[in-house]
Amino acid sequence: MMLLILAFGAAFAVSLVVTYLARGWAARVGIVDIPDNARRIHDRPIPRVGGIGVYVGVAAVLGFAVSAGGIVLRWDSAGTDVPFGLVLGGAAMFLVGLWDDIRSLPARAKLAAQVLIASVVFLLGIRIESLTVLGGADLPTWLSYGATVFWIVGITNAFNLIDGSDGVAAGSAIFAALAMGAVFLMSGQFSGALVALTLAGATLGFLFFNFPPASIFLGDCGSLFLGFTLASLGVITSQKAPTVLAVAIPVVSFGLPILDTALAIVRRFLRGEPIFKPDRGHIHHRLRDLGHSPRAVALLLYAASAGFALLSILLVRPTGSVLAVVFLVAGAVVWIGVQRLHLPELLEVQRIVHRGIRQRRAIAANIRIREAVGLLDRARTAEAVCAALDHAFDGGEVAMVELWLPHRMAVAFGRPTPPEGVGMVRAWSRMNAPPRSVNELWEVRLPFRAQDGSTLGSLSLWYPVDGDHVFTDLSLVATSLQPVLHRALAAMERNEIPVGVRSRVAPVAAVAGAGAHDGAYRL
Repeated sequence: MMLLILAFGAAFAVSLVVTYLARGWAARVGIVDIPDNARRIHDRPIPRVGGIGVYVGVAAVLGFAVSAGGIVLRWDSAGTDVPFGLVLGGAAMFLVGLWDDIRSLPARAKLAAQVLIASVVFLLGIRIESLTVLGGADLPTWLSYGATVFWIVGITNAFNLIDGSDGVAAGSAIFAALAMGAVFLMSGQFSGALVALTLAGATLGFLFFNFPPASIFLGDCGSLFLGFTLASLGVITSQKAPTVLAVAIPVVSFGLPILDTALAIVRRFLRGEPIFKPDRGHIHHRLRDLGHSPRAVALLLYAASAGFALLSILLVRPTGSVLAVVFLVAGAVVWIGVQRLHLPELLEVQRIVHRGIRQRRAIAANIRIREAVGLLDRARTAEAVCAALDHAFDGGEVAMVELWLPHRMAVAFGRPTPPEGVGMVRAWSRMNAPPRSVNELWEVRLPFRAQDGSTLGSLSLWYPVDGDHVFTDLSLVATSLQPVLHRALAAMERNEIPVGVRSRVAPVAAVAGAGAHDGAYRL
């Protein structure tokens, strides 16, 4: 245990010094992140190669441990030693990120390099060979390769994605590394614990300069190195942890970056945007938009990362009750957290799901409208038109429906002759809800147009502002009901329908004075 503490402390000290030196060097040569008031909202250019400190801290301590015989590098992941692929892949991923920080790589080239590195690591023995949740069944080589590359590339980019606010990626990586270290210790894997705690110490040394307000950023060299190393440790952990839920341990440990990446994919898919298109919809961005300071964002996400890390440790030797509590708590935290972010895309999905649950009501309302279309098509009297409209909106969500017509047509519906100069008269209406103030309703107006574009009347639908969802298909009303109603009214006027047909006209005192119809006359 003392050796692990010394490794943690040494990595911290080396990273602290190297990060300080890297900050000054990057500022002098111009390797800085320029604010753009969009995604980059810091107030001044900030050096972006802080990952140099993390990598050098880890490499120095592990190099010393290997030379002193404390750990042994192996060409495969068998036994308790450190696989060579972990060291080689980490160095390669660091160099890819550093090149991107200095020269800028196209996204496709960077992704191709990550896939290549993950493929080499697979060949060197770091691979997902079985899924313990499926009873330990061995995977065929092609599936093992696909799962390994997907996991390593996915987690690598997940840590890259959350590196958008001061201290967030580094803090999340520290808690994940500590969780991995604890899992290795509980599994009797000293070498794995040494790598994990060395990584945590080096990252903490960098965080000294990255905690809000940051004076240096992690950069791709740091985020890709952290993500790759943690992903590879997760693969090793899933192979050696003494539990059938070993595959879930790294997944829960990396809960925050995985959740942020999943939300980003869902968000961009729903928007119809490329999956790799950058945006300001990540969890740390949403927290900033909700008014939290960079320091508050970091602390909130540290708490979330610590919670995920603790839950992952509990999965090493779970009992039935502990297992249930872990997944219940994790699920509840994720659900509540996502709800508090108020993501527009997920709010829209929630609305659609809610609407789908109550789809029977929507279907019933739309069926009545379709039936009313047939009734209107056969209507030859004002009374038949009123009956068809009553049938269309009977029991629906519409608070009130109004039919506005010129006074010459309104007379056919039993309305008295209005004062001189009035253009439109409310010929018919139906109220399905108690009268409300106009401020509690919103209106959809479907006008009847003449050939010259003039308005010959309209059908107005009033909805409550506090209504949950719109079940009635407004496009069905606009494209099917309204044209047939227009034709029925035109036929009535041509046939000179006799006056005196009494229609149901609901009281509208609550919405009088709405100003919806200039020159209109409410009876």
